[in-house]
Amino acid sequence: MEHTSRGQPTRTALVAAIRAAPADDAPRLACAAWFATRPDDASRARAEFIHVQLARARLPPADPAQAELEARELRLLGRWAASWCRPHFLRKARFRRGFIEAVHLHLRHFLQHRRQLLALEPVRDICLTGWFRSNLELPRRVARCAEWQAIESLRIHHQGAHKSPRHHVLELLASPHLKKLRALSLPMLALDRAARQRFEALALLAQLECLSLPTLDSLEHRDAGALFSEDPAPAMPRLRRLVMPWWTPPLPLLERLCARPAWSSLQSLELKIGQDGTEILRLLGKHLPPQLEELSVLVSCSPVQLPGLTRFAADLAQRPLRRLQLDFPLAGSALQKILGSTGRLQHLQLPLSAVPDETPALAGIHTLEGADEEVQAALLAQGRLPSLTSVDTSCSALLQAQNLPALRHVQLADTDLPTMQKLVERPFMQHVTRLDFELPGPLPAELARCLALLPCLEHLRLHTERACPPEVLGSLREGMGWVETKSYDDSARDAYAKDAPANFPPLDDSFPRYRD
Repeated sequence: MEHTSRGQPTRTALVAAIRAAPADDAPRLACAAWFATRPDDASRARAEFIHVQLARARLPPADPAQAELEARELRLLGRWAASWCRPHFLRKARFRRGFIEAVHLHLRHFLQHRRQLLALEPVRDICLTGWFRSNLELPRRVARCAEWQAIESLRIHHQGAHKSPRHHVLELLASPHLKKLRALSLPMLALDRAARQRFEALALLAQLECLSLPTLDSLEHRDAGALFSEDPAPAMPRLRRLVMPWWTPPLPLLERLCARPAWSSLQSLELKIGQDGTEILRLLGKHLPPQLEELSVLVSCSPVQLPGLTRFAADLAQRPLRRLQLDFPLAGSALQKILGSTGRLQHLQLPLSAVPDETPALAGIHTLEGADEEVQAALLAQGRLPSLTSVDTSCSALLQAQNLPALRHVQLADTDLPTMQKLVERPFMQHVTRLDFELPGPLPAELARCLALLPCLEHLRLHTERACPPEVLGSLREGMGWVETKSYDDSARDAYAKDAPANFPPLDDSFPRYRD
């Protein structure tokens, strides 16, 4: 390990130790001790932040101690995140277990700052933008950088309509330095047939554990052909997570993938169906991977009466699901089988039109979304969701809730001032760390004072019809880490600026965006 003249390890050496053992807390704690010896306040705050994030990571999500730790985490980020990111010229970053592990960079910025960035932070996850206007030489230069040997996850950023990354992306994906890459996320790509064949022949595919399939941009290249439609198809023996987007023709591709050996090893599947809903669900019901833990199926049609749902739901009940997201309802009997067959289900996003019977699975749910308002209100009032950490509901439904010791994240619709004032007095609001709600008028000073008294609330998102008085917002910002507001009085430019990533805590755990 590299040391200073006084025998103390350098930050570069400490970060290298973290990179060598990313799952181990010991090198991270050693780096926290190093920060604690620095003379500046930002470094000492960073030491505390590392300890807080490590403590949170060790606890189950529904542990009541999470609230106070998350509040402290958000408070430290609100005060110091900009200072911690500034030396790396970063505007978009994510902190994990005390350190910047995920960044969003332009291709040119990666070339300029990669050495310092990777020396001072254990970055493992990179999202690259700037593809649309780049010439071929820029991605070739990026691909030659040896620093890619440290990267495990790569996301190719899509810059908007008709700005699809072109075959230049393949220059990076063919880099010999991507030896540790395990996750690849691809957007809509503008590829011709030759480039699509080059993609399918990449040696990189054999080492991936997570793959988000590209959508071939039919507007620009109608002759690209279909993914994996030619032999030999890539084997992808390590694949465990697969994402298929809306515009990928799903049925023929799904049939080809189901026939591959890697399909039976999948643990996570995300599928967005834009056509052939009946046939796709029938096929999926026959070929659900046996060890599936996460499933997301979204459709652009309404498959309420699809004949494939009975078999589909029956097979789901046999899987060790932790996360289930469907945007179409299941019959009550099918849902009861799913809820009654697993004690591991933590995240359920499903249209529920009736209150499920008593099942042990509900007691372990961390997030529940998509339920009918009356169903959700009944479950909350009956106290059947003791592990709930995040809720998106009406203010009146939450006001009647019982037994919510783990609740930290709240998003409210249909709020009014009197009900909101009653809600903030409920005991479970004392451990809410993030709150998102709408008001028909500006935030009253009285309600602002009540919110300021909530001991753990550090991230407030407020959507109003009229702008809030500056003095009211100023008093809130003095005591909270993150206060974001949006109103119909904002110009389009102001509204866009307030939704910029710089205004969100740089963490992986998401918080619902405004309803526009």
